[in-house]
Amino acid sequence: MRAWFLMLALAFAGCEEGAATTPRDAATQERDVALDVMSPDSGPPDSGPPDSGPPDSGQSDAAPPDFGQRDAAQPDFGQRDAAQPDSGPPDSGPPDSGPPCAPVAVVDERGWTHDGWAWEKLGPLALEVEGDALAPSVIPWGAGLRIYFTRQEGAAQSLWTATSEDGLAWTAPRPLEGVEGSYPSAVALPLGGVRLYFGSGFIERADSEDGVRFGPPSTLLMPSAIPGALSLIYPHALERGEALWLYFTYFDGQTFRIGRAAGPLSGEGMIISAPTLEAGAPYANRAVGQARVHAYGAGFWMWLGAYDTSLTDPGPWRIASARSDDGLSWSPVGLSVPLGEGEAPDAWSARDPSVIAWRGALWMFYAGLSPTRRLRLLAARAACPDQPQLFE
Repeated sequence: MRAWFLMLALAFAGCEEGAATTPRDAATQERDVALDVMSPDSGPPDSGPPDSGPPDSGQSDAAPPDFGQRDAAQPDFGQRDAAQPDSGPPDSGPPDSGPPCAPVAVVDERGWTHDGWAWEKLGPLALEVEGDALAPSVIPWGAGLRIYFTRQEGAAQSLWTATSEDGLAWTAPRPLEGVEGSYPSAVALPLGGVRLYFGSGFIERADSEDGVRFGPPSTLLMPSAIPGALSLIYPHALERGEALWLYFTYFDGQTFRIGRAAGPLSGEGMIISAPTLEAGAPYANRAVGQARVHAYGAGFWMWLGAYDTSLTDPGPWRIASARSDDGLSWSPVGLSVPLGEGEAPDAWSARDPSVIAWRGALWMFYAGLSPTRRLRLLAARAACPDQPQLFE
């Protein structure tokens, strides 16, 4: 059963990589069948926007799709009591009239929109990984950071971790003990330690005191709980007191969508809302996934992966964003991180965003696919110094 789930997960994790591989191997052909987004005769993914225009980004003026009924009751997230980054407490709370230095969307000549966050790319992490690295999840750790990620060698995936004092140079990665899986979402616990959500097929979670050795995992969510879902991957957890919002990506046999389960931290009696976001924006015409959600001002901001075939089929993944007042009904905003050019490490895809407010800046860690067909972990930093105080 887990092997079948892994095949579906690889359809999501490697579709653009499979498109770039010649000759195509059996694993790549299985991915094609699972997602039906590839053509055997098509070339490599789009390497970026036309030379005559600005970086890829955008959204049409069309209204966002209706994402269905709201949850009957929203969890009370209460006060923001999570540990703050070492940069110190914010100067003030979120203003009622909107955040300072708020991003301003910019529309390019194709009608695609940049969401205005102005990320400065910092390049690949100094992190030695054998094989591919994807799906990062970064949390504060002492005075620095701890990263969890998926290492992939062929069809085999495993969970690894490393630490950093500056966000760029990292210790030698270590495999996690006590858990097996992929696509991690880490939560730094208020009293110390880590809770890790992860899954390929279904969602599990486990706790650790030292960030490396985990206790026995428990199953939190199965695809049978979501109508039409065949597999669940890419969990992202928001915990507040005894309330839990769990975002996830699900595969329904045709495409990938984003859903949410909300309820008590115990995981019992979760209210399922699916989809909460699906393909439809000009830059995400085939699939969405890899959601990372943060409280922002009076609402919420989501960074996600957007799969597009409007320019080439197969096409690349790009990092996009969306906003919500309630964490359930989302409006696409635009693209966040443009694809690189030439031989850049993210020239063929940018995906799997993990965002954290740290040391007076907003940091994004993500996976990039280069023309060498290698997935590596990269970093970017938002230019506006006033934005981090509004995030958690």
